[in-house]
Amino acid sequence: MKLRSVIAAACLALPAVSLAEINYTYVQGTYQVATDAKVHKWQIKGSYRINDSLYVAAEDGGVFDFRNASLGFIAPMDSLHLYGQLGLGDSADGINPVLEGGARMALSDVLELRGAIRYMPEVYEKAVAAEVDDDNELLFILEGNYLASDKISLVGGISVPTEADGVIIEFGARFNF
Repeated sequence: MKLRSVIAAACLALPAVSLAEINYTYVQGTYQVATDAKVHKWQIKGSYRINDSLYVAAEDGGVFDFRNASLGFIAPMDSLHLYGQLGLGDSADGINPVLEGGARMALSDVLELRGAIRYMPEVYEKAVAAEVDDDNELLFILEGNYLASDKISLVGGISVPTEADGVIIEFGARFNF
């Protein structure tokens, strides 16, 4: 009976919790480690929110040694944002589409969580990451963002590739505008 009371009190208190706004305008630097191939590389990425439902994003580097420019679509629902991103990335055989979809959620006023699925064609031929049979990659991404101050966030994440063994671990910082 005591556990039910605690759960009920927590549910009643949830609407009173002040949640941070999910920010789409930032520059982020992370250090990525691929556990299977022992590859360690820096990645820089950024995003700029155009309006309530559109943003642009770009990234360079990382364990895939990959460049990508994307247009993203946001479906905001209070502290949860569903998003989709269509981009063009450089790959072994030229420019290919990069697709990503997922959700970003403000768990508290200082903590945000992002879960996503990303498809990247022809990345392994160019990358030093791993020896795999198929050059296309599907990543399952989980990333946490801790707002340390108004402008600075600490970022940590893990990505699970379907074509390679191991995982990709990343940690770094984000400058929010």
